[in-house]
Amino acid sequence: MKYIQTLLLIITLTSFSQNRKYQITYDFTQNAKDIKLITNIKTYLTGNGQVSVYEEDFANIKSKSLDENLISIKTLNNPIFYKDLQNKKAIFNDQIKMKFFNIVDAGITFDWKIEQETKIILGYNCQKATIRFRGRDFVVYFTSEIPFSDGPWKFSGLPGLILEVKSDDPLHTYDIIAEKIEFKDSKEKIDNIYLNQDTITYEEFLKIYRRKYEESISNMDSNGFTRGMNKGFMEFYITE
Repeated sequence: MKYIQTLLLIITLTSFSQNRKYQITYDFTQNAKDIKLITNIKTYLTGNGQVSVYEEDFANIKSKSLDENLISIKTLNNPIFYKDLQNKKAIFNDQIKMKFFNIVDAGITFDWKIEQETKIILGYNCQKATIRFRGRDFVVYFTSEIPFSDGPWKFSGLPGLILEVKSDDPLHTYDIIAEKIEFKDSKEKIDNIYLNQDTITYEEFLKIYRRKYEESISNMDSNGFTRGMNKGFMEFYITE
């Protein structure tokens, strides 16, 4: 069955112009339950089926805190994920205690389970898929009517474009839903903004993160007033 789905996706993709690009605007809401902060942003996916760029617009963040002492700070630089879809690789920027790294996450695999449930999103027939990926459970809806194996964040690997992502646990809730879909024919190249920049591997980043995480835990006082680092957000960098 998986072979047939893959074959159909390849046949459909070859019928599209090589210069055909998709541009998806998503509405992204994060509920950080541990600090009582709800954040809402727009995110943007631009791709051509071979490579794509996913940008999270934290520069125009909208936050609602249930804690009057908590202040939300806007960023000057939006997080950007450059994805090489054919080689299952994502390059992105993340920080550890305000030190930023360009990270190459290579050989990403998604063990999707395609379910029977369906729904309509923006007029497209979508099908449910689920996955446990790096410590978090996700439910997504994808449409094979847009035959590009891509989606928000690092996601790809389904026979169609992902239009909705949900995840919920005791600490965080994530909701990503497509609100606008556009197509255009363009020969304009999708640039890799990390080209010629210093990078580290995902595995190297995890080692640094674990070391700093353990330091932060050991520095907490008996009342827990010195807040330790989180184990991660959309994915957990510390999984045990």
